[in-house]
Amino acid sequence: LVGADASTAALMILLHADDLPFQLTCRDLIAEAVGLGLCSPIHGAYAADHCAVALGQPQAYGTKYSPLGRPHPILDPEGVDARRQAIGLRTMAAEQQALREIRLRHLTRASA
Repeated sequence: LVGADASTAALMILLHADDLPFQLTCRDLIAEAVGLGLCSPIHGAYAADHCAVALGQPQAYGTKYSPLGRPHPILDPEGVDARRQAIGLRTMAAEQQALREIRLRHLTRASA
């Protein structure tokens, strides 16, 4: 695994694969690439959260939401914003506001 393009491809495969052992392997490869500075830590966060939720565990970064727009359970919710900001993600409040705005735009277009 080398570079941003490869880590993006690995993340997309992980998020869309229907094979948990394979997803866990992808997660570990992405984490290794993050540790080596070869890909964005945001990719690592999405990969880690995706696998945690799939395993029925709390997510660390709050990147996974239910179909109702609520985040899946978060490990140490009091520390989630610090973890998110440390890797370049916006706060949970800012993320949830952005998601509300997207839903509102979608509903407005759907009713027009």
